[in-house]
Amino acid sequence: MLHLVNITAFAPVGEELLYRGVLFGCLARRLGTHWAALLSSAIFAIVHGYGLFNTADVMLSGYVWARLDARTGTLAPSIISHSLMNFVIGMGRFLAR
Repeated sequence: MLHLVNITAFAPVGEELLYRGVLFGCLARRLGTHWAALLSSAIFAIVHGYGLFNTADVMLSGYVWARLDARTGTLAPSIISHSLMNFVIGMGRFLAR
């Protein structure tokens, strides 16, 4: 159960601060929103190392969250959605045991 807390609370906050807050923020100033979202989400997905299909899924999530952050001006929506997605996946794995 501690693992579920880690993946739903701590990981999303840290990852969103790093990938959307720092990386996307720096890239957006140089490349514009679209390309920065694409590149930062690709790096985010590759670092997770989930294989081709899941990498595409993680990249899409990262792209949507970056665009959402750019539109709202805050990391809160991406942190919340990242946490909820991790919770659903984590509960699915927990219940499948």
